[in-house]
Amino acid sequence: MTNNNAPFYNNSVWAYAIANALLITCSIVMAALHLAEVPVLEGAPMLITNAIYSVTLGVAAVAILLVTKQPVVNALGLRKQAFSGKKLLLLCATVLVLLNVSVVLNGWFMSVLVNLGFDLPTVSLTTELIKQHPMLTLVAACILPAINEEILFRGLITKGLSQRFGNVASVLMTGALFALFHGNPAQTIHQFALGCMLAMVAISTQSVVLPVIVHFFNNLSALLLALFVEPTGVYVSHGWLIVLLGGALLAGLAMPFYNQFKLPQAQVVKMRLGWRDVLLVATAAFSSLLWIGAL
Repeated sequence: MTNNNAPFYNNSVWAYAIANALLITCSIVMAALHLAEVPVLEGAPMLITNAIYSVTLGVAAVAILLVTKQPVVNALGLRKQAFSGKKLLLLCATVLVLLNVSVVLNGWFMSVLVNLGFDLPTVSLTTELIKQHPMLTLVAACILPAINEEILFRGLITKGLSQRFGNVASVLMTGALFALFHGNPAQTIHQFALGCMLAMVAISTQSVVLPVIVHFFNNLSALLLALFVEPTGVYVSHGWLIVLLGGALLAGLAMPFYNQFKLPQAQVVKMRLGWRDVLLVATAAFSSLLWIGAL
């Protein structure tokens, strides 16, 4: 017998749809303010706006849990036992290697898109902005996204997709939705890989504790690389070497990572094709259009 009573899947569909609605609303408001000559697309105002937008994502996710009467602490796995220093060190090492490899791969990917006739997307978070507002950047670009995006994506979306499609499919789908949602082609490869990795961690630990910490470490590391490493040109001059060495390190980390974050057998709820599936596909298609529009 099939049914459509899958509360976590329902939550995941609503979470992704509402997140995209918030993204569009924020974009429209910022565009309107920009037309009114309010400088919200640069400097501190842009960082503050992004911080507010990030908080709305987390608030929306928690609101969904409350409306559907899901215990927030249990649903997100917010417990002391979810933290592991050994696992955190493994994750941070993996992320650091992945970041360096991704910088090169993202650069190659953008070169292909440029050769196909697309324009390079505008970079809003410049090194000058980071240097001018270091603490505000730390909060708006590192801390708040790590907390709120993990609550939304790994706390709701990953768990819901797992209930509907199984753990492996959930990991891949979460990575894709996470990358598309950011609408930043220049970071798509890394965001997909990071999204998949954090989804595995969330499923195996049944918690967002480690994903939040690792997401913060990823964002902070990306800022530091942008400030101190990228300007040296090493990713351009030694791209192939970085990819080869990084790939070898990632291969060496793959087995320990698998052993620590092996995906358990998912309890898939059998469901008929319904309007929630249609909404999920439609929202993913909408995110894809926004991603293309960023080029």
